[in-house]
Amino acid sequence: LTLILLMSAPVAYADSPILQDAEPPSVGQYLQQMSQSWKPGKELKILGRMEGEWRYENRMAMPGMVPFEGHGHALIEWVMGGRYLQCAQVSEGEPRLESMLLFGYDDRKGKDQFFLVGLDNLGTYPVQSAGNYDEKANQLVLHGEDYDPNTADNVSFRQEIKFIDSDQFTVRIIFDLPNLGDQEIGTIEYRRKAASVPGKNAVDIPSPQAIGRMNGEEAREALAAMGKLR
Repeated sequence: LTLILLMSAPVAYADSPILQDAEPPSVGQYLQQMSQSWKPGKELKILGRMEGEWRYENRMAMPGMVPFEGHGHALIEWVMGGRYLQCAQVSEGEPRLESMLLFGYDDRKGKDQFFLVGLDNLGTYPVQSAGNYDEKANQLVLHGEDYDPNTADNVSFRQEIKFIDSDQFTVRIIFDLPNLGDQEIGTIEYRRKAASVPGKNAVDIPSPQAIGRMNGEEAREALAAMGKLR
């Protein structure tokens, strides 16, 4: 990252008002000016809806394969002074799936779009997408293209991140597969972990699907815990 900054510094510096100073600045002063001149835009408030601790349930399906269902935890928090939103999530059970996602908004002139960079323990490469916020649908729609080492083809995809309310959002992952067109290969439902009850640890809000998988006693306890939060 430092190398990137230094490579871009001569071009940006040539147009900087700092040239008006009697004495040329040091590189340190220039970098400090770049850091302090940034101000968060309204677009980051949209990403901020995902901040917090979450439980998630996911379903993955591919043509010709038996679908996979799982669940896990996610921690989503701001990093680097509020510039980016980082999501670290890990599944429970087997296979253990881990991912690290970085959301941001590129506010450079001519760019003006949201972006997502994702890493996981299924590969050794990043997956990137970018797009815009659909106000009417209340969702982010990000598009990307990635090389699939299994098929040796480039696959186009889109991610739809829909905000249900302040405590729920969903993610749909749709691939444009050769000869098949759009195929929804993944859905993830996120539910916010409830605020701590005074004197007790935080209580998870289970989804209706999770309650349906519980035995009678577990379901009664879960519903009772949810009632105490209201």
